[in-house]
Amino acid sequence: MRFSSILCATLLISCIASVSYCFEEDNEFADFEFEEDQLEIKVEQRQNEPQKVEKVVVDENTESFNDIDDGIVEDEFDQDEFEGFGGDVDMEENKNFNSKKQAEPKLNIVNKIPYNRVLWHNYWIELLFICGLVVYFINYTMGKNKNIKIANAWLLSHRSFLEDNFALVGDDTKKDESTPGFIKESDSIYSLWCSGRTLVEGMLVELKLIKRQDLLSITMGHLLFGKKNADQVQIKVELSKDSMDTFVMAICSKKSASRLFKELTDLKQFCVSVAKSEDKYNLPNGFSVLSEIAEATSAVIDSRLLAILSKYSNSIESIHISDQYSGLAIQDQDTQQAVKPEMKKMLIITYTFTDKTDMEELKPIMQLVIYLIEKLKRYKLSREGKLKADKNRQRVEEEFLKNTHQTRMEAAALKKEERRKADKEKLMNEDNVEKQLRMEKKMKRKDAKKSMPKMKSMNIHL
Repeated sequence: MRFSSILCATLLISCIASVSYCFEEDNEFADFEFEEDQLEIKVEQRQNEPQKVEKVVVDENTESFNDIDDGIVEDEFDQDEFEGFGGDVDMEENKNFNSKKQAEPKLNIVNKIPYNRVLWHNYWIELLFICGLVVYFINYTMGKNKNIKIANAWLLSHRSFLEDNFALVGDDTKKDESTPGFIKESDSIYSLWCSGRTLVEGMLVELKLIKRQDLLSITMGHLLFGKKNADQVQIKVELSKDSMDTFVMAICSKKSASRLFKELTDLKQFCVSVAKSEDKYNLPNGFSVLSEIAEATSAVIDSRLLAILSKYSNSIESIHISDQYSGLAIQDQDTQQAVKPEMKKMLIITYTFTDKTDMEELKPIMQLVIYLIEKLKRYKLSREGKLKADKNRQRVEEEFLKNTHQTRMEAAALKKEERRKADKEKLMNEDNVEKQLRMEKKMKRKDAKKSMPKMKSMNIHL
């Protein structure tokens, strides 16, 4: 019993000793924790006094650590060692931030809503644009209506005369049914087709009015020319084949003579400018004559024609009579026609008028058209004049063939190559082998025959 009590006491003492030892083992880093607390205090002091260098205070409890590990304590302050802990820069930034925060102004919210006025002077570009559109549409409407009134006034004054001389007035060739009155090509161009008269295939009256509906065109006309352009009437009469003899001539104002000579092919090829035409033909001042045959020109310019030219010297621009009319000349020299254009016998009269002109005063010009149609039918060239006219046409024909020779050769070569390709394609598509061989031999014989030099055979009779 006593032995068992002694044994229990011994076990109890050993357990207490082991527990105390374990506690000491778990707390063996207590000295370092104390030292870290001391370092944190020193770092805070150094932040307040960054230039002072202090020694690290070592507690007596760490003597055992120093005896074992002869540690060296540095007395110098290393700035890199405490990088990130802050310093003078952090303090200055904090001070600047606090000062900025204090210096921020306070916003005073006003409950009163100001009155928003429309400042029109800030929109002067938009206002100017709108005003321009309004003016443009007003001018378009007024100009369009004025051109319609001018065209209707011309037709009203000439309708009775045209109906007396033509069976159909106002025919539209594009439609099956005739439409009386002008055909509106655009807001400034009106056309009238008349047909149904002997010696005449048809007559086209074209009114080329000022573009009154176009504000820009009117403005440019005032700036460039200083005055309005005049309205123009062009009367084109296509004559039948037996209605006139072979000659070309033109009576035109000096302003338009050079332009017509350059633009129209027949005048350029057949006519020459007559020197001193005013004295030779008793023409009014300002007119010139382009003539092919002098006797034909003298026969056409009679007393009645001179009276009309004198009365309407400011209105008539040109009187063009031709049996070789083919339209405008080709200005591009590189472009050549392989086929000669169709020639027509034409009578073309062009005159101008203003919006203040009385349309009844222009009727004698239309009467002149009918008079010239009848006179051209009656007039015949002399034998010498006929020979000269035929010689001129032969010369023009030779010049045309010479100029278009290269073009015709190229067209013929192209046509020949296309025919050869078609034959080869036909040969390749043939399923019968024997027929294909026969076609191939035939093509070879044809090529060999073409490649042989051409020989002329001569018959000698003894």
